[in-house]
Amino acid sequence: MSSDEWNTVTARHRQARATVTPMENRYSKSVKDYIAKADLKPMVGNVTSLDVDNFREIVAQALSKIKSRYTHEVAMYAGYSFLVESELDFQLRCRNETIKLPPPQPLPTKPRSETTTKMKKYEQEQDSFVIQHYCDVEVCELLDEKFPGLLWDLKIPGLHSFDGLLTAREAFDHLDVAVGSTTAANDKFVVHLISIIDRKYKPEQNGTKTYFAAVDHDRYKANSTKVSTVPIETLLVCAQRAFQAAVDKHKIRAIENSWALVESANVAAFKDVEERYKQFKDHYITHLHEYECS
Repeated sequence: MSSDEWNTVTARHRQARATVTPMENRYSKSVKDYIAKADLKPMVGNVTSLDVDNFREIVAQALSKIKSRYTHEVAMYAGYSFLVESELDFQLRCRNETIKLPPPQPLPTKPRSETTTKMKKYEQEQDSFVIQHYCDVEVCELLDEKFPGLLWDLKIPGLHSFDGLLTAREAFDHLDVAVGSTTAANDKFVVHLISIIDRKYKPEQNGTKTYFAAVDHDRYKANSTKVSTVPIETLLVCAQRAFQAAVDKHKIRAIENSWALVESANVAAFKDVEERYKQFKDHYITHLHEYECS
């Protein structure tokens, strides 16, 4: 394509997008209306690819609720989710493992012969294109609000805004590159999780306190990767395994039986898993103290 042809196409895109009526004036709800306020809270600091992927899923779900008029390519129940999600996610949404992710709708071309049939088709395609465009525009703005500063270099210098041609997929892909791969974070999470599972208890003075302090630190480090979270229930199971491996079987059985009685007496209170874990630690620290000092 020559530079003149390219400039002409670009100008047509800009002209079409400058003359359409904003989506919020044409349709009852925007993309933002389909997203919970809690999910729109800005994220600053250590943003990971997992954060971006999670928000991409949230946005795709919101886009799926905007009725698509690109009907020859997109199933009605998929809406405009195809603008941001992967082909696999699109197949799962459509419940069709053979369907292909459709490309974005191109700018409609006005027919030379303006017959009623052709003009009606053109207007329908133009209407669909307008919806798609404003979905792209709004998602880019939502991303800029959700991840402040990470799309800065995509903005027009001096105007501090996007050029109107940036698509939602391009913005998400840019974020993926900006925050890096989740591989390193995944590896760190697994390392800390394994530390929790393999942590040994040493029956020495203050050994129980030392064990719980180390496990709590491992959990904090694992959760800080933002890949996933280690449930407190996992800490309970791993702690009991560690104690069973190091303590006389009769002694540990007595401690476990007494803990079972504590749990039975505190069913309501232990719905708060933090409270349950606190009392669990106090129980084992108290009952293993004598064993450690012997």
